[in-house]
Amino acid sequence: MNAVTQRPETTGGRGRTALKLLSACALMVVCNQGVFAAAQVTHSQSKQLPPASSSATRIEKGNSNGWQDAARTLFGAPPQSGPSPAAQLIQQAPTNKPAPSTPLAPMISLASGMMPRQEPPLPNAAISPSAAQPLESKTVMRNAMPASVVRSINEIPDPPRELMETVVEPNGPPPTDNSVLAAMQDLSAAWWSGMVRESMFTTASEKITPDYLVYQALQNSPFIRAISRDPLIREQEVTEANAEFDPELFAKTLYDDRVDPVGNTLETSEPFLKQNIWTGQAGVRRKLQTGADVEIGQKLGFENSNGRFFSPQDQGTATISINVNQPLLRGGGRLYNRSQIMLAQATQQAGWQTFLIGFQDELIKIGESYWNLNYRRGVLLQKQRNVKRGADVLAKLQGRADLDSVPSQILRAQAAVASRETELSNSLRDIENAQTEIRRLIGDRAGLSTYDVEMIPAEAPSYVYESRPFDQLVQQAIENRSEIREAVQRAKIAAIESDIGRNEMLPELNLILRSYMSALEGDSGIEYAWQQQWVSTAPGYAAGLEYAIPYGRRASKSRLTQRQLKLQKVNEEIDVVILAVVSETQVAARHIDSAFKTMQAAAGAIHAATADLEYQYQRWEGFALVEGDFSEGQTPVTLLDQLLDAQQRLSNSEAIYSQSEFEFKKAQLALNRATGTILQHERIEFSSACNDGLPSLQIDQHSR
Repeated sequence: MNAVTQRPETTGGRGRTALKLLSACALMVVCNQGVFAAAQVTHSQSKQLPPASSSATRIEKGNSNGWQDAARTLFGAPPQSGPSPAAQLIQQAPTNKPAPSTPLAPMISLASGMMPRQEPPLPNAAISPSAAQPLESKTVMRNAMPASVVRSINEIPDPPRELMETVVEPNGPPPTDNSVLAAMQDLSAAWWSGMVRESMFTTASEKITPDYLVYQALQNSPFIRAISRDPLIREQEVTEANAEFDPELFAKTLYDDRVDPVGNTLETSEPFLKQNIWTGQAGVRRKLQTGADVEIGQKLGFENSNGRFFSPQDQGTATISINVNQPLLRGGGRLYNRSQIMLAQATQQAGWQTFLIGFQDELIKIGESYWNLNYRRGVLLQKQRNVKRGADVLAKLQGRADLDSVPSQILRAQAAVASRETELSNSLRDIENAQTEIRRLIGDRAGLSTYDVEMIPAEAPSYVYESRPFDQLVQQAIENRSEIREAVQRAKIAAIESDIGRNEMLPELNLILRSYMSALEGDSGIEYAWQQQWVSTAPGYAAGLEYAIPYGRRASKSRLTQRQLKLQKVNEEIDVVILAVVSETQVAARHIDSAFKTMQAAAGAIHAATADLEYQYQRWEGFALVEGDFSEGQTPVTLLDQLLDAQQRLSNSEAIYSQSEFEFKKAQLALNRATGTILQHERIEFSSACNDGLPSLQIDQHSR
């Protein structure tokens, strides 16, 4: 018995358990009270007491100190003066601190029918459990990882100690309050942040930044090139509308050889009346912005006939004329006749804003794709480390299979590792998908055909953020958002169409004016006749009015009603767009605030989960893998489950941090988009150019 009590307390196997049971039997003989009575009192009163902590066992007050002193003598410890440790435990409030590690602790627990669990003290700095494992355990996942991954789980360094330092006392419980948040002010302390910007695959690699992706998209993206054609098309429509008032030159010539039978001898003495007629006409006509159609023309002619009274023969004629047709009501006025120009201009402006909307959305997608790749690479590293943790535990259990580990523990560890391998494979797939999306957005056809070049994000996320009042953000959004400008242009179009409808309600009333001068010469004297029309003839003229109105004017009334309703609709749509912009801006501002706070909380969660994992690991490693802690219903399997759960919680916390970091960058982009300042942030400028004789839109990005 002395040999047993002098052996240092260890976390051994079944042999040491048997020795402890023999010691307990010897203890029953010398105790003043029976073991069964003590155990019965303990079991009955434990239901009325508050539950004891996981690291301290309560003993009933009915147990005297005499048998405890005898037991201390039996186990080689001197008798204790003053209150016994059991009485001190009864007087104390529940605590999470470990029970005193004295030879009396196993004896007290045996007397109450329970086996004690010696809690390991928490360290000042939590060290990664995988760091203390044998190197052989790190080879478990080599064959399970994708062949394209260069960095094996063995090459992942441990987190920096600054990230893992805890703020609790050496022997205290894992941190549970907000003190960890104060210790995590540096949000860029994630251990994987630097490794994300290093090569992870065996293939060739290239460094990318958000600016580089934007530049490549401006040069190669077919989507950007396609939507940039729309403003150019609308610009040509404006030119087309202006061209309606351009002068038009015209010319016409006709030769007519006529042979007509005659029914009397007054026209000719021959059976047929023969005429040779040639006419030629040329001039200029133009529509004025008042709606008037003006035409000035010169007509020349030659005519010969066998008519009895046709004289002189071979007549040459010349006539110059001017014709004016001016609408006075319907279709008249500069406003009505310039309406097509104004419609084209408004449509051009609306088309330009529509292009800006699509272009800015594409810039947002490019920025989000970059940070999505950064996020996915970080998650891959986290999953690799999580697999490594599970593989270390599995290797240790397999190494102790002949000593004290049981098959159920090995099976549970294998299941956890297999599940984490699946997550690792999914993370690798997500990285490949993210790279494919980037290549699609920037128009990288070569990359899409080969997909064997690794994209490495070279720019780390920045957490510089200054909260701004809502009213300033909203005012900036209203001034800059293309959606509002596009809606205003659509309202302008509807207003112009409404004015056109009012004009078309008027009756048609046209002023007709005509004037001409003409001359005639024989012997085919066309040239002489042209000269004489200016000097030897008097002008003729004509003037009149033309009036028309549809009965009931139902068609024009219907068109006017439609356009007025459309104008009201568009005005309401402007309010809808403004409300949407204001709402989107406020939501974006709240989102970025929330994302920033989520990052802070996630950083604290990583810190707490790291300390909890070390705590659970030392519990699992510091006690018998088979015995467990039966005093609290713990079994070897449950202790292992708690360790594996703690590993998964840490991995989940890291993933949440990466997700919140990604959401923060997305929120920054969304806020720039909501306030309409994304083009200023990306330093985008537009200019006109000419390519192969066609107009083109030049989009440039200036360097920082």
